[in-house]
Amino acid sequence: MSGIKICPKCNVEYFAHVNNCADCGATLVDPDALRQAQAPIASGLNIGHMDDEPVSIREGEKDWIRELAEFLIDHGVSCGIAQPQSCGTGSCGTTHHLVVARKDAERALQGIDHYYREMHPEMREAAELAANDCCPACGYKTGPNARECPDCGLMLMFEVE
Repeated sequence: MSGIKICPKCNVEYFAHVNNCADCGATLVDPDALRQAQAPIASGLNIGHMDDEPVSIREGEKDWIRELAEFLIDHGVSCGIAQPQSCGTGSCGTTHHLVVARKDAERALQGIDHYYREMHPEMREAAELAANDCCPACGYKTGPNARECPDCGLMLMFEVE
């Protein structure tokens, strides 16, 4: 057993005598146990053997990226989960990248969009409201060029400087 434990949610390292993560409260685990627990997922996520250039299509918290990866694998899209190059230990925060072969990126993005809309039907309703020149938050008829909803104050359009 090593002299450290790792939070399975945050990937933060702790001394071996600590039992719970100070950030999220999760029970800490031995690094070898964590690698074994992640092995079934990792075996389906072998980006080293992609036959095309790998590209990052999503970035976010590890559990969410893992959920998207499992969805893509279940739908026949080879993918991987990567940490930023500067992080070798897994303790650099919670940002992870969902990586697919460039040739699969469009299909993967469409699949994720469909998956997300199924999980969050309110997103479909918000998109329909926006397409009809209405505020996606409150439904107020804003018009086609509104920058902000006059009813609820939601920013509808951002200017890039």
